[in-house]
Amino acid sequence: MAKIVTVFIIIFICLSTQAEEADTIYIPPIDTLQTVTDSLILPDSLSDAERAQKSFEQRKKQFEKEEQKKRLPYLSFEDSLNIYFLPERLNLRKYIDRSTYKDAGDYFKHDPSFFVLDHQVTPMRKTVQPFGLSGNRLNIIHNGMVLNPFEHIVEPDGLVDMNDIPTALDENIFILPSGSGQIFGGTQSIATLVTTPKRPDSNDPQTAILVNKGSFDYSNVRGRYNKHFLNGKKISASVGYRKATGETSFRDDDSYQYTLNTTLPMGEHYAVKAFGQTYNRKASLVIQPDLQFDRLARNRIERSGTIQLEKMNPTHTSKTHFAYSYLRQNSNIDVAYIGRFD
Repeated sequence: MAKIVTVFIIIFICLSTQAEEADTIYIPPIDTLQTVTDSLILPDSLSDAERAQKSFEQRKKQFEKEEQKKRLPYLSFEDSLNIYFLPERLNLRKYIDRSTYKDAGDYFKHDPSFFVLDHQVTPMRKTVQPFGLSGNRLNIIHNGMVLNPFEHIVEPDGLVDMNDIPTALDENIFILPSGSGQIFGGTQSIATLVTTPKRPDSNDPQTAILVNKGSFDYSNVRGRYNKHFLNGKKISASVGYRKATGETSFRDDDSYQYTLNTTLPMGEHYAVKAFGQTYNRKASLVIQPDLQFDRLARNRIERSGTIQLEKMNPTHTSKTHFAYSYLRQNSNIDVAYIGRFD
């Protein structure tokens, strides 16, 4: 029995010795290919072209990672109002295109709720009275800007001359009754005219030249430019020139008008917005149309502009802005009555 135990002990010792020797002589394989590859990409062994290519690939990967981050859209208060309160079924553009129009006052000529008065065939003075009410009862919102042109005549009625309203960017036209127009910035609670430019369906600029010609040397030429950029920047601008001689003396009209509305995002949460218009008009206003010598020589100037810095919250659900606004309105009249209003 002792011999058998001794034999088992010897066998166990031999096996243990062989296992230790196998572990001690084990050498892991060497990846010579990886070693050679690593030596090839050492900075000292790269040429200038290879080093530049490697740097470009690293920057490209970093750029792709940043592009994959979800960018929050720019918060536009005006766009939100247009989507929720100006449905396409209320757009009058298709109805207006079926007829002819010279100015913003012609937008109302098919609605019996508005009393439209045109003083002459050529542009002289056109007024719109909602439901025939006196005074200024109409809000005018053009491309997000609240317009309220100032004009003084011998018998002031407070009405707006619709010839002074720009129309080059009026792709969408809405006439809103009651006080719903106050949410767009208007102060009147009777009716509102809201016009907006065409929303581009691509990043290509939307441009047009609009020309209206008529009798008595009437000409109205307008141009527009509208573009949305990939980075959120938006620009809409217009220019217009109108002139007319009239069928007899003192029926002349000569005016220039420029508008601009632009938004420039700055980083992820900031943006700069600027909008405004400038308008010059020299025209005659006949007091008694049957007598061509009783007239007013009008010289009008409109200057308005706003520039503002906007800051949005991290989720882009609200924003605050700090703005500076400028407004100058000048109405000079001569000949039969002399007045200076600035």
